[in-house]
Amino acid sequence: MRNSYPVRITFRREPLWIVWQSDDVADEGAAPDGVAVEQGRIVHVRTQEGLAGLAARFGFDPDEDPTVLDLDGCEDLSTEPSGKEFCSRIVEVWNLLGDVASSVGADLGDRGPLVSRCYDKLFFGMNLESVTPAGDHFTPAFSEEERLVMAGVLRRGIGILEAHL
Repeated sequence: MRNSYPVRITFRREPLWIVWQSDDVADEGAAPDGVAVEQGRIVHVRTQEGLAGLAARFGFDPDEDPTVLDLDGCEDLSTEPSGKEFCSRIVEVWNLLGDVASSVGADLGDRGPLVSRCYDKLFFGMNLESVTPAGDHFTPAFSEEERLVMAGVLRRGIGILEAHL
């Protein structure tokens, strides 16, 4: 059985819980990370009571602090700053939407040189201790074209999520 974890999403101003799954290993035989899907639909609940049912089905502690992501407005990158919090939020949302897309057999459209450059800038903009040398700090600057590309990836991901709920 795969390891399962609750993810609480704010989506269309409503709470939504989904189940993120991982084998928690990097072995070649490990299944890719993803979200729980049944009959082409993303398994989800909209209430705290429903979360208890998911926990029983998928074997996680319902009182465990879930990952929390706010999807509302994340694709509007026109006025967002490029600081650590911005980069972390967009990378976390992008990664989840990538897992959602692959779990339902959809294409997030997040491959190619320009998209990869955007993701790399976001990742390095998180300034993780394991990546950023001590004393250094990276604040990415995004062109209008890059902001449009990132917004497109996020919009596609949100559309995929919405279509499979």
